[in-house]
This record gives sequence, C-alpha cells and structure tokens, in this order.
Amino acid sequence: MNSFNLLLVAISTCILAATSIAAPLKVDTNVDAGNAVVLGTTETDVRFKTDTHDINGWWFYWKFDVENTSGKTIRLINCDRNNVFEAQGVAYSFDNGKTWQYSGRNAVDYAKKTFTQKIPDGINKVSYSIAIPYLEKNFSHFWDSIKNRPDVKKHFLCKTKADRENFYYTFQASKEPKYKIVITARHHACEMTANWALEGFLRQYLADDECGKWYRENVAILAIPFIDLDGVIEGSQGKNRIPHDHNRDYIEEIYPTIKAAKKTILKWGGDNLVVAIDFHCPYISSRSKDDINSNAFFSLSRIRLQENNLRLSRILNSICEKSPNEISNSLRFDTRFGQRWNNTNAPISFKNWTETIPSMRIATTIEIPYARVAEKWEASPMAVRKFGSRIAQAVNKFFDD
Repeated sequence: MNSFNLLLVAISTCILAATSIAAPLKVDTNVDAGNAVVLGTTETDVRFKTDTHDINGWWFYWKFDVENTSGKTIRLINCDRNNVFEAQGVAYSFDNGKTWQYSGRNAVDYAKKTFTQKIPDGINKVSYSIAIPYLEKNFSHFWDSIKNRPDVKKHFLCKTKADRENFYYTFQASKEPKYKIVITARHHACEMTANWALEGFLRQYLADDECGKWYRENVAILAIPFIDLDGVIEGSQGKNRIPHDHNRDYIEEIYPTIKAAKKTILKWGGDNLVVAIDFHCPYISSRSKDDINSNAFFSLSRIRLQENNLRLSRILNSICEKSPNEISNSLRFDTRFGQRWNNTNAPISFKNWTETIPSMRIATTIEIPYARVAEKWEASPMAVRKFGSRIAQAVNKFFDD
C-alpha cells in the first residue's frame, strides 16, 4: 500500500472515531426487566428517573441499555428527588447481560446524583442496573443444569394476568418426607437479589454433603421463584402496586398467581408443611453499616411462631460467623411483630398467611440488601447463593439438633 493510500486509511479511521465519539447516546428501556423514564441524552450524558407509573408513591428500581458508548466517559444523571444508586455503585455489563459487576462506590457522586464511567474502545453498548439482575433466564439456566434428576420436577402453576405461564418447582427424593418447606421470591418484582439466595437454598438440597443428604432423606421443597412474574419481565417496581401489590393479596386474591399459590401450597403441604420462607430485598441502602437496609435480617412472624424464628436467626448467625468476611444476618436488626413496618395482623402477606397453617413451625421473611451488606460484602451472585445455602443449613440445624 503506497503512502497516499495509507493516508486515506488513517483519515477514514479518524473520521469513524470522531463520528463514534460525537454520536449521541441511545437509551433502550425495552429490554428484559427494563425500567426508566429518559429525560434527555447528549453525546456523553443520560438524564433519567425511575418509572413508577403503576405504583402508589415512589420507588428506586431502574435498568436499561445505553448504546454508542465506545471510548466515551459517560454520565448517568439521576433526576429523581431521591437517591437511586446503591451502596456498591452501579451494576453494569459489557457483554449484553451475560456477566455483571459493580462499579464500586467511588464511581458515584451521591451528592450530585451522578454516576461516571470510562467505556473502553470497542464497547458500543453497556447494560446498567441498580443491582445485578436475576431474570427468568437465570433460573432457567439453573434448572436446565438439574432438570434430568429424578427428584426435581417443574409444574404449571397458572396463567398470569398478562397471560404468561408461571411455574413452581418441587425437590423431593424421599417418598414420605418428614418435613415440607415452601420458599418464594419476587412478591415485589424489583427485588432481584432475593432470587440468588433462593437459588442457593435449592442448591443446598442438591449438595454432596451431610446437609444435602439430610434434605434428600427428610425434606420436600416447593419453590415459586417469581410470584410477580409479569412485573419481573416488564420491569415494574412491584412494591406498592396499585391497588395493592402481590404481598398484600393473600385475602382478596386479585392476582392469579396468589390464588393458585395458596391452593397449591395447601394441597401439596398437607400436615407436614413446617417452614415457609419468603425472600425479599429491603429499601435502598443509605450506605452505612448501621442502616437496617445495609444488613440482612428477618422480618419475624407474629407471636405464635416468633420464638422459632428468633432461634432460626441465631442458628444462621452462628453458621455465618465461621466465615467472618462473608455475609451474615444481623440479629440486632431482626424486626419483631409490632416494630417498624411489621405491624399488620391480618393474613394479607405470604408470611402472615402461612403462619395461619396449623402445622407451620417457621413462617418468615428474610431481607437481603440489593448490593452490599454492612460495608464488607458485595452482592455477587456467588456470594448471595452461598448465603442462601447457609439459610438452608440453618433450617437443617433447627430440626436436626
């Protein structure tokens, strides 16, 4: 190639690079679990707020993709009145959502409500979220790895309001289990970190250790991973949905999933249903280790089962203390009935409804922060799954000690 042609190539490369840098950012909220109201974009900035059109009040969940990002230093500017950036910064993916990581807190100016990131050359699309997502495809990937086992089964639960098929899953090796356990997640669609823990609980049943053996010999599990499946897929907040959300529907049953879940759980559980655990995430963290929303904790059942729940919490804490640099539940933030928001006596929530089942020994909610726990733990999928497995170990010790 002569010098003239080399010059043309160099000029063309510069033009393409300049065009890429000058191109305005393009935001796509029509993605799996996408949520945002985009207020404006420039070549480097995205101004947005959370989409709360179907809930009472405000909530903080958001997720979207940004294109034309290659080589740029971009800013996400939060235009909501409240903070929407979690304690570990922002979750992002450079490979179309296949893998995620956290930016770290230093990437966020919480006072100015901005997130800044330098994008490597060649990365023309970035996925962003308040925390690492857990989507239908995540559970499907887990399920595909175990579905040929004889002791696990997938069952049709119901059609949702949006006419989607929702499923529940059973794990049962023993023909006559001593104990039956039901676990659920996503009564509030946005609470994605909870699913990583639910999956970890199920993985403990499968584990090649003494605890896994105990489960397979003594326990049957029924799991509903996505109570508000429509909300998860559509990117709804889910919390405080109008006229009420799924976790306030156990009396009225306006949602098909709740009606079907109640019927299925009672029929399946019989007289051996002894544990009901609902996995949740709390409010957005204030980034302090002394903030309840920066800690994992139990929202305790009412008086009849409260002491059992407290015992489970202490057992879980003793298991977690053996690995002090990893997540542990915080005993001081366990919320008794009558404290904080935990004051509804009617059986309108999953926890309160399952406590009315005569055979029940533990009926509880566990809250797991979206992104970080007590200043020392990042909510990576691996870490949250490990915590979920330890919750299963605590249930084992509760019944086997």
